[in-house]
Amino acid sequence: EMPWIQSERQLILVLMAQNKPIYGACFGAQQISKALGYAVLKSPVKEVGWDDVYLESEIIPNIPSRLKALHW
Repeated sequence: EMPWIQSERQLILVLMAQNKPIYGACFGAQQISKALGYAVLKSPVKEVGWDDVYLESEIIPNIPSRLKALHW
């Protein structure tokens, strides 16, 4: 691991302690999980392609309720 990866996890914990909202996608989600002490496991199958993503919360304005996203 590169040194900045652990520094980023520490920043995540600081922001969470301050009740700041945090969003992580892909590597960011893995960083949040690891900062909280959870394991990140390699999937036995690849997930590559376009698929629908559905909005479950209106916390982020101007996002459509459904959109196509590339999963890699």
